[in-house]
Amino acid sequence: MCSILTKNRGFTMKRIAFLAILIAAIAISVQALPVTIDTVEIDDVLLQPSSTTRLDIERGQNINVRVKITAQANLPNVELLGFLSGYEFNDIPNERISDVTQLFDLQSNVSYVRTLQIPLPSDAQVDDYKLRIIVSDRFGESTNANFNFKIDAERHSLKIEDVLLIPGARIRSGSALLARVRIENKGQRDENDVKVVVSLPALGVSATDYIDEIQNSDRQDETEEMFLRLPRCAEPGIYKLNVDVFFNDNRRKESTTRDVQIIEDSTCAQPTTPTSTTGQGTIVAATQLVNLVQGESTIVPFSITNPGRTQQPYTISFQAPQGLNIKVSPTSSIIVAPGKTETLYVSLEAKDITGTQVVTAIVTSGTETLQTTNITVNITPKTSMTKILQGVLIALVGLLVLIGIVIALRRTGSDRTQPYY
Repeated sequence: MCSILTKNRGFTMKRIAFLAILIAAIAISVQALPVTIDTVEIDDVLLQPSSTTRLDIERGQNINVRVKITAQANLPNVELLGFLSGYEFNDIPNERISDVTQLFDLQSNVSYVRTLQIPLPSDAQVDDYKLRIIVSDRFGESTNANFNFKIDAERHSLKIEDVLLIPGARIRSGSALLARVRIENKGQRDENDVKVVVSLPALGVSATDYIDEIQNSDRQDETEEMFLRLPRCAEPGIYKLNVDVFFNDNRRKESTTRDVQIIEDSTCAQPTTPTSTTGQGTIVAATQLVNLVQGESTIVPFSITNPGRTQQPYTISFQAPQGLNIKVSPTSSIIVAPGKTETLYVSLEAKDITGTQVVTAIVTSGTETLQTTNITVNITPKTSMTKILQGVLIALVGLLVLIGIVIALRRTGSDRTQPYY
């Protein structure tokens, strides 16, 4: 009997010792700052620790988190931290989804409200997260609270990922600039018939392309190469290249800009009169060499550009040899807006003239000659072409006659060798 009591007492003492150790360990593990986290709100929406809050928050903005805490004791050097874990680039400086307050002191039985501005990157994945709130001081255990959090994307959202310029952002005036635009769909919906416009407003040039479809879930697509012809002799400097993306039936727009440096073309002709009062103007012929048959006509486009800041009147005239008729459409005198280019269509008709001829185009503004340019016209006699065609025709007729004779002779020979019965 005594042995049984002794065993029971030993078991009881071990049990009490185990419970004492367990209670001490629990007390140490749960010992935290004497602070309670009362409420956490995002844009006036109260978060509950035991449920998932689904908020339609646009990526690329800041999350306004309002936290209310109450102190049960006086605490110096306290800070409040809020963050989201699981972002791909949290390890990169200034990329982490978090915010922290400045240090502040707490007084017992006093409530404090602090607001955190937590940045939400545009490339954060649509998923479930935990918003973690931590209150801590220099040495004590922290007080934590976790809230389930759901991030949704906008219904319609496109982002311009990149703008590729060929040959680059530094280009000579009069050259061709090619642009390709890469776009990422950050919204919930597929986007159809996306319109992309690149333009240099200061020079009056633009180009447009369409992307048939960009699927959702952060899918990307890009335009074809868009062609921009820079005006010849445009004023050197830095120009803004505008990129505008229209989507959702052209009701929404995403825009960005790039700097393009235009350098001077060394071949640009300068106005002959240094005391110009009417501004500048440049003329560019579509071609410098024209091949023409006598008696026929052809069209050569001429572009006149006004690089000034006010509209200017321009007149184009021509010096040409006799027998070469020139007509300008729609008119030889036009008014060109600042930074704009107008095109005139010049008809060249060779009457009684052949050989290589030079036509000089002259652009004037008022009484001042601004620029001249030459084109070479190579006129082929019509008679030579006629003789060539006649010779070819005679050769063909002779060949046909020869073929007919050969066929007839073969038939005659075959008839003579036919046996008779």
